[in-house]
Formats: sequence, C-alpha cells, structure tokens
Amino acid sequence: MSPAPDQGFEVTPEELQEKGDEFEELSEQFRVVQQAANAALLDAGQFSVLAAMTGTDAAYAALQQEFSLLADAGTHALADIGQSLKDAATGYQGDDQNVSRRFKEVN
Repeated sequence: MSPAPDQGFEVTPEELQEKGDEFEELSEQFRVVQQAANAALLDAGQFSVLAAMTGTDAAYAALQQEFSLLADAGTHALADIGQSLKDAATGYQGDDQNVSRRFKEVN
C-alpha cells in the first residue's frame, strides 16, 4: 500500500486479499489459544482446601472463563476482518471489470 497524494491510501485487490488471508490465519491461531483456555479448567478436587477458603478456586474459574470468552471474541473478530478485506477486494475487482466493460461498449 502506498499513500496517494491528498487521498489517503491506494491498495490493490490482491493486497486486500493477502491481508484478508493473513487475518484469517491469525484467527485460526486464536482458536488454538481459545481451545487451550477451555482445556485449562480445574475442578474443586484440583485445589486445596485453603484455595476454597480463600476463594482462589472461584477467582481462577472466573479468570479462565473470561480469558476463554475474550479468545473466542478475538477469533471471531479476526475472521470477520479477514472476510471484510476479502469482500472489499472482490468488490473492487467487480467494479474494475464493470468499468472496463463499459469503456469497451463505448468504443
């Protein structure tokens, strides 16, 4: 991507497609993180009596659940960004083809 004078950025559909693929790959990596978070569950038997008395087990469970939810949200957000970039690339390619076709019709 290169900055266009006074008009923001120029980007090719291919660059958008590549970035979309990168975001989708990152989304898959986040899915692995989420799966690890889901597997990090500990039940009461894995904590000591002291942990139950101090609330450490409940705090752990709350943090584990929050981390899992955040990883899930990140997975979906990254996938959505990737798909949006790919949709934009497809849209630009379609617009380019329509403009090209119309110019040919005029000639």
